[in-house]
Amino acid sequence: MSKKKEPKVLSPFEQNEKNIRIFHENVKMYESVVLLTQAALALDLTSEAGELCELEGMLKSTIKQFSEYIEERGGKWN
Repeated sequence: MSKKKEPKVLSPFEQNEKNIRIFHENVKMYESVVLLTQAALALDLTSEAGELCELEGMLKSTIKQFSEYIEERGGKWN
């Protein structure tokens, strides 16, 4: 017979610390999106190819961060 492992009950202080850490991670991801949006708005379709390559690099980096963020929380990135 296998016994199911009981989930650890956190103390109020530990739960608060965990909530603050998760909130901080969410804010960091939000800031990444805001910066990416500002960069995209600063560039227009007549921008030089070099600037568009920089934007593409930022997009790839942000997508990678999002995928890692989702996977760390048990989600699946597809």
